[in-house]
Amino acid sequence: MIAILGGKFTRLVDAMDMSHNQSRSLNYKRIFELSPDLHAVADDQGYFIEVNQSFFRTLGYTRDDLLETVFMDFIHPDDFAATEEIYARLLKGERCVDFENRYRHKQGHYLLFRWNAQLDQETGYIYAVARDVTQEKNQEQELKQLERVVSEASIYSETDANGVITKANDLFCELSGYDEQELIGQTHRIVNSGTHPDKFFENLWQTISSKKIWSGLIINKKKEGDLYYVHAIIAPIFNFEGEITKYISIRHDITESVTLKKETTRLLGILNETNALARIGGWELDVESGELTWTDETFRMLEVEKQPDQKPVLPEGIQLFVPEHQQIIETAVERAISFGEPYSLELQAQTGKGNVLWVYTDGRAHYEGGEVKLPHSLARIALLHARLTSMADCKSH
Repeated sequence: MIAILGGKFTRLVDAMDMSHNQSRSLNYKRIFELSPDLHAVADDQGYFIEVNQSFFRTLGYTRDDLLETVFMDFIHPDDFAATEEIYARLLKGERCVDFENRYRHKQGHYLLFRWNAQLDQETGYIYAVARDVTQEKNQEQELKQLERVVSEASIYSETDANGVITKANDLFCELSGYDEQELIGQTHRIVNSGTHPDKFFENLWQTISSKKIWSGLIINKKKEGDLYYVHAIIAPIFNFEGEITKYISIRHDITESVTLKKETTRLLGILNETNALARIGGWELDVESGELTWTDETFRMLEVEKQPDQKPVLPEGIQLFVPEHQQIIETAVERAISFGEPYSLELQAQTGKGNVLWVYTDGRAHYEGGEVKLPHSLARIALLHARLTSMADCKSH
């Protein structure tokens, strides 16, 4: 009786073990099929004996397509030798970690897979898991190319989250006069010119540390002491949790343009002072926009109030001549633009305050880079006309 019960118990345990093993096998099969990663089992003859759905769907084939073809037939020709080598090492029992090769999609293009694989000594099969990293690799390459373009075309640097320089390109070193090792480990205070108030940099740091981009003009100082001007864009870089990990700075040297602008402003000031003393005005017509640029003396002479950032247009300028002379100046301007004919005229102008005065004006069209500009001079000649009128009156009597 005991023996019979013992035999039944043994069969019951065996049945439970079999049921448990079948359940585990079924679970593994479900995981195998549902995994978003690419799972495969290969033999020592170069064939897949099993692949999951993610594998054949990613490549566009059927399961049978993959199982009936030597897997080396799907490998990119340039990756063939490296894949053969890894396969041979796997068969010897070595483990493969993060090996990359390209598999041909059914439509003809290639996808980049990253593999982990290992030989099962009992069965002699190779168990492998791959991930499609094509998009990741493309983004990585695009980022590298973008970084190369930015680095070669601008002054580029990176800092850690505390503002300590971790990277400086050649243009930064060349312009500042410091070599890379002198800049690494420093903050940008090393090029601080001392011309900006503390509040300027406090606002800058507050902007970027609050995850915003800052842009503006900064005056820096070279190692030998000379100042230089840059237009800077400083941006925070985040990790996947949204935390700032570093800052990047892209700057362009605008020293020449700033210096030129200062010199132009200085010369324009001298010209305005000279014109005021000589009572000579000037104006220029931008043919494309129709805007007029007047010197300060022109505003004074024509008694028109100068408005900041506001330019008169041609019809407004024409209206400042008396009605009988408006057609004369308008025709002269049109012929100068259309035929390049210069002109010099003596006309009566009516100022913004209603006063009438005689003026001398001349103009000639300039053609530069596809643009047409029409500069003019303007001089008050009321005194000369008064004298001529007086002489004519004397002769008539």
